[in-house]
Order: sequence, then structure tokens, then C-alpha cells
Amino acid sequence: MTFTPRLAIPGLFLLALPVLGQPASPAAPKVIEKPAPEAAKPAAPGAELKTCLAIENREAKDPSSSFKVAAGTKIYAWTRIVRGEPGKVTIAFRKGEQDVFTQELSASSVPFRTNAYKTFRKGDAGDWTAIVRDASGKELALSAFKVEIE
Repeated sequence: MTFTPRLAIPGLFLLALPVLGQPASPAAPKVIEKPAPEAAKPAAPGAELKTCLAIENREAKDPSSSFKVAAGTKIYAWTRIVRGEPGKVTIAFRKGEQDVFTQELSASSVPFRTNAYKTFRKGDAGDWTAIVRDASGKELALSAFKVEIE
């Protein structure tokens, strides 16, 4: 068998094409993402809401969405109002579809931090939701949590 250089040289040339600046494959089309129009973006929440067992230095201490507590324990709903006008806000503790406890509070400025608590007793175990509403009743934030009574 004899080696024929005529076949080897064109094969090497084909392998070198990508190196010589020729694209190896057609370029993928570019996708240009357009930002969503302002009206289509969801509104930023008007408040931050956390549930916890204590408030320390005006902040929620160890926030959680699940509590295993003794009867007579207070669970706090801590909120920071970040949008809207100063005025009244309401923090509600809801079980199922019913507000079990509500407290109206004053927010003298925005941003503003405040909290409310509910004392959980025997029979209060289950799924709960804390809700903060503005003076017109509009929900600013909510936080779901579960309570087990020991």
C-alpha cells in the first residue's frame, strides 16, 4: 500500500477551517429580551410581614412559619410598612376564612415598623394567616403559619 498525499492534505484543510476564521456551524439567533411594560409588572408589596415568638430591638426575632408552643403562648405578627401613606393599619390573625383577632395600629410615617400578637390557647392549633391591611382594607402583606399546641 502506498500513501497518497493528495487525500490527506484536503482532509487537514477541512479540519483547519474553524481555526482559520470560518464558522464551524451557523450562528444561533440572538434573543433580545424586552422588559415588561410597567403595567404588566406585579405591584411591589406594601409591607413585609413575619411571624415570631418575640420582638427584639424592634425586629422579629427568629421568624418562622411553624410553631410548636404551650397553651398561653403569644405569637407576634411583625410588619414593616414600606409603601403607602401614613395612617392606620390593621393586623389580623385569620384561621380558615375568618379573622379571629384584629388590631388597629397607627403608622405615623412610611417606612414604619409595628407588631401585634395573639395568645394561642388550647383549641387554636392549625393553619393560620397573619394579614396586614391599610386603612382602606387593602391587603399589604400576608404570612401563613402553622401552630401546634403542646
